[in-house]
Amino acid sequence: MPTIKDIAREAGVSHGTVSNVLNKTGKVSAEKIRLVEEAAKKLGYKPNMQAQQLRQGSSRSVCLLLPSFSNSCYQDFYDSFYQQLTKDGYDIVFYLTEGIPEIESSLWQKACALRPDAIVCISAQESIPDLSAAECPVIFLNQPAPRSRQAGFASFDFSQAGKDIANYMNRTAVKYAALFTSVSRHYSNICFAKSLAESLAPNIQLIQFTSDDKLILGKAFDILQSPRPFDLVVTDTPERAESLLRAARCRCLDTPPQILALTSLRTAPDGRFLCYEMNYRYMGQAVARAILEQQGKKDSPAPTLTLPNSGFRFQFPGLNRREGETLQILTLESPAATALNRILPDFEKRTGIRPRLTILPFDELYDTISTAGGSGFYDLIRMDTAWMSHLAERVYQPLDCAGLPQLKGRLIPEIDESYFQAAGTVYTLPFDPSIQMLYYRKDLFEDAMIRRQYYERYRRELEVPKTFQDYNQTAAFFTRSRNPSSPTEFGTTLTFGTAGVAACDYLPRFLEKTGSLFDEQGLLSINTPQAREALENYLEAFQYTNRATNKWWAQSIESFSQGNTAMTITFSNHASLLINSKHSSVVGKVGCAMVPGGHPLTGGGVIGISRGSKHPEAAMEFLKWVYSDETAQLLTLLGGFLPSRSIYDNAEITALFPWMEALPSSFVQGTPRTGSPMYRNFNEKKFENLLGIAVRNAVTGMASPQEALEYAQTMCQSSLSPDGNGVN
Repeated sequence: MPTIKDIAREAGVSHGTVSNVLNKTGKVSAEKIRLVEEAAKKLGYKPNMQAQQLRQGSSRSVCLLLPSFSNSCYQDFYDSFYQQLTKDGYDIVFYLTEGIPEIESSLWQKACALRPDAIVCISAQESIPDLSAAECPVIFLNQPAPRSRQAGFASFDFSQAGKDIANYMNRTAVKYAALFTSVSRHYSNICFAKSLAESLAPNIQLIQFTSDDKLILGKAFDILQSPRPFDLVVTDTPERAESLLRAARCRCLDTPPQILALTSLRTAPDGRFLCYEMNYRYMGQAVARAILEQQGKKDSPAPTLTLPNSGFRFQFPGLNRREGETLQILTLESPAATALNRILPDFEKRTGIRPRLTILPFDELYDTISTAGGSGFYDLIRMDTAWMSHLAERVYQPLDCAGLPQLKGRLIPEIDESYFQAAGTVYTLPFDPSIQMLYYRKDLFEDAMIRRQYYERYRRELEVPKTFQDYNQTAAFFTRSRNPSSPTEFGTTLTFGTAGVAACDYLPRFLEKTGSLFDEQGLLSINTPQAREALENYLEAFQYTNRATNKWWAQSIESFSQGNTAMTITFSNHASLLINSKHSSVVGKVGCAMVPGGHPLTGGGVIGISRGSKHPEAAMEFLKWVYSDETAQLLTLLGGFLPSRSIYDNAEITALFPWMEALPSSFVQGTPRTGSPMYRNFNEKKFENLLGIAVRNAVTGMASPQEALEYAQTMCQSSLSPDGNGVN
C-alpha cells in the first residue's frame, strides 16, 4: 500500500502538500494538485477514510441493522436513507442480520464498537437489544422504543393497517382468507396479524401461514394447494405476493385467489395485486433528517416519528363514471403533455370517458386558442400563463364548482394567484407551472483542481454565480476558446431562436438592472441605460455558447445534458429532460440555484374548462383525476409537473429530480409577467414578441443594443397603449 511519503517522492512535492491535496485542505496550486493526483493514481493509492475521519475529529458514520434486502420495503428505506446522509458527508455501515436473533446480537456489538453517530435498527427480537453498549442515539424501526432518552423510534401504524385491510375484507365477498407472513416475532408483524384477526367479521375464516424469507416459494405452493381454495391471500411483503403469482403460473390456475400485500409506496399502480402502501422511502428520508438535526445536541432525546400509512391508493373514490362521453383536450407540446398522454388510458378506465389529446407547438397553440379556444370544439385547454390576462375571460368558463377549494388545497401554497385567476375571477388551475432556474455542473464546481485554476485566474473562489456579471465571468472560464484548460467546450447556453423565448431569456438580466418593466407612472420603460447594460451583458454571454439559435428551452437543455456545457438557465418544467434525454451524460452531476440577479420569470401553463365546452361535468372529472395525489405523483415522475404537496413526500421523485425541492421557495421569488394598472388586458405575448425581436436583432448584429431597444420602445408604445387600444 503506497504511503503519503511515496506519493510525495513520485510527485516531487512535500509531505504537507500531499496531505493538503488528499484531505482537500490548505492552498495548493493547480499544478501541484495535478502532480499529486497523477502520482496517487499511478501508485494505486486508496485513501483510508477511517483515518481521515479520526483526523477530522468525528466518525461521521451511522450504523444500520436490517434483517435482509430481500424485502423491497427495506431497499426503499435504505436508498433514501443513504442518499440523505451521504450528501452530508456521512458513511453508512450496514449489517444484515438475516432475521436471526443470535446474528443480530453479534452484529449489534460490532456496531456499538464503531462508536457511530447513531444506530438505526430493525430488530428481529421481541426484546430490544442492550442499549448500554451503545454510546449514541438508537432509532428502532416499526417497533416501540424503551423508555430512554437514548432510544427513539420511527414507525408506521401496523394496527391501523390491520383494521383497514379487515374493513376491505368485510365489505367484499371474502369468506375464506390466508395471511402469509414471515416467521419473525418482530413487533410490527405481531401487531398487524393481531389487529387484522380481531377486526374481521365473524363469518370470515383466516388461516395464517409463515415461512422464512428463503422458503417463500414453497410455502406459496402450499397455500395454493389448500383443499379449500382461498378467496384472498394477505401478505406482509410484496415478495410473498410475487411468490404466489409465480406459483399460480406454475400450477396454471385459471382463477387464482386475489392477493393483497403490504408494500412500500409505489408511484405507479401495480395491477397484479392490491397494495396497501407505506412510504418507506419517506421514512428513510425522515429518519436521516432527524439524525442530522440532532447532531451536536448531546442532551436532546432521540427522535420519535410516527408516520401515517399511505393505505389503499389509486382507488379514486370521488370519481364518477360517465360512460361514452368524449373529452377533447388541447395542450402544448411539452414534457407534461408527453407524460399525460402516457397515463390517459387510466382516466378512461376509471371514468368511462374517452379523452382525445391534441398537442400543438407553442405558436400554433396560441393561434388556435386565440381564434377558436372558446368555441366549444375543445373541452379542456392548457394555455401559457402569460396569455391569461388577455385571453382567459373569452376562452374559459369560471371555475366555481364545489370541489375547487379541495383541488386548490392539494397544491403547494407558493403558487401565485396569477395561475388561477384573471381580473379577480378563478378560471384555471396550474398545470405545469415553472420558474426559471440556474442549472450547473455541480461536479465541476466542486472539483479541487478546477476551483484552484479559477482562483489563480481571477483571485476569487469559484462559486455558483449570484449576479449576471459573475455569471459571464464563470461562463468565460468554462469556455475552451477563452480557457484552453476548461473541462467543457462552452460555458452556457442561450435560447433566442424565436422572439417570445428571446425576451424571456433576456428579461432576468433586464430585471436585475431595473427591477420592473414599468416606470413610476406605470408605463412600459425598456429603453434605458440600465436596459442597454443588461442587453450588452446578454450579448457577451453569447460568446460563451455554441452560437446555436435554440428555438425552445428543450434544445438548450439537450445541449447542457450532453455534458459539454457548464451552465444553463431554463424554465423548470423542461428540466426533466436532463434525466430523460436519450443522450444525457450529466445524471447525478447537476446542481440548481436561483437565477442570478434574483428575478426569475414564472411561466408554464394553466388548464381550465372551455367556455363553450359541451361536457363540463366530464371535464371536471378529469380535473379531479389529474389533481389527485396519485396522478400528480405519477405525471411528475414521468417528466411533467403538477405542484401537488404530495410529490414532496415522494422520495422517489425528489431523488430523481433533486431540483424539485428548490421549486417552492423559487416560486415565492418569481416575477409574474403581468401588466400595470395603466394597461387594460395587457397582452404579454405581444409585448414579449416585440421585445424579443429587438433582442434577436442585437444578437445577430442587425442592430446595436441602443437601436434595438429604441425600436422595441417605439413599437410597444404604438401597439400596447395605456388606454387599452391595440392590445389584441
